[in-house]
Amino acid sequence: MNKVHPVEDWQSEVVNGETRLGYADWVQVQDDATRSAVRFDLKGAVDIIDSAAVSLIGDNGDVPSELPGFAAAKTLLQEEISVLAGESRPKKDPTFTSLQMEAALCVWEWMLENRHDLSNQDVLQRLKSSNAHDIINLNATWDGNGSPTMRDLARHAGDIVLAVHERMIAEHFDWDAPYDWEFVPAVLRHIDWDNLNSRHSYGGEEDDVHDIEAIWEHIKSHEADNLSEFDPKLRWISEALAYAHRKYSCRDIVEGHPEMADQSYLDGESPRQYVDDFARKHDLDVPRQ
Repeated sequence: MNKVHPVEDWQSEVVNGETRLGYADWVQVQDDATRSAVRFDLKGAVDIIDSAAVSLIGDNGDVPSELPGFAAAKTLLQEEISVLAGESRPKKDPTFTSLQMEAALCVWEWMLENRHDLSNQDVLQRLKSSNAHDIINLNATWDGNGSPTMRDLARHAGDIVLAVHERMIAEHFDWDAPYDWEFVPAVLRHIDWDNLNSRHSYGGEEDDVHDIEAIWEHIKSHEADNLSEFDPKLRWISEALAYAHRKYSCRDIVEGHPEMADQSYLDGESPRQYVDDFARKHDLDVPRQ
């Protein structure tokens, strides 16, 4: 959960058709916009420093030694602008959340279970007879690129699985069947493995062409028995109660203050944000374990 960009804001944009990004990608876009605004503000601060220096010493040269504060402040701001622009920040290896890791492992498990020898005509004919074109596409891509490439594609396919799952939750649906045995395969049936490879091979990170909305709509119409709608407010209250009990051993944060909890929900705050803000305002300590 991102405290600066809560999931409820993303859900609202999804429902209103304002974004088709998954939550993680949406947060990245919001962060990029914030950094851009901050860079603009910092550059403005540099201009203010220059103007102040000129007003004191004129415009005939560098800031003299008797006014070191101006030069120091300007240097610090310029360094911060470079960092925000990514110019002086060392490139970091990508990091992955536990959800991304779980999704990638579920995808890899499914891939191994559906590995077939397409050179065997009986196997190929059986797959064609079953209209298992997704399995044929998977194995053809595997045969042409090898297991190292396919392990990397499992990660990218896992991100697609997560994006569809996030879209499902944004529309207030739960998946009632096993996630790894049922939901992941339902999404992977829509993956074009050859296309996924062409867009992500050789370390590339191009935008994916898979239509998350279309995949979700297909699942919603063809997997209705595995879906159930939930009340978003009741879900919010349930998550707030669980978090309040787990972190502060105090369900009264929610149960004893229903009006405050209701207002927090209406204001678009996350359950954790409400609970932590309440605890901070009332000086509640986290119990020792």
